[in-house]
Amino acid sequence: MTGLRGVRWTDEADAELRRRVAARQTIAQIAREMERTMDAIRGRAASLRITLRSSQRPWRDGVTHRRSE
Repeated sequence: MTGLRGVRWTDEADAELRRRVAARQTIAQIAREMERTMDAIRGRAASLRITLRSSQRPWRDGVTHRRSE
């Protein structure tokens, strides 16, 4: 199988993804508003090394780990 399966990511789309993640939108919201699949959002975020908010453990947002001294 060859060829593209979807729309290519542009620099503008990457910037929009970064803005939406920073605004703490869910993956579902981002996918719907950018007209892409959730897998496409997850894949591109991984390529750009963007950490996505977990929908499985939302209570973990903002948790910092204590380091033993």
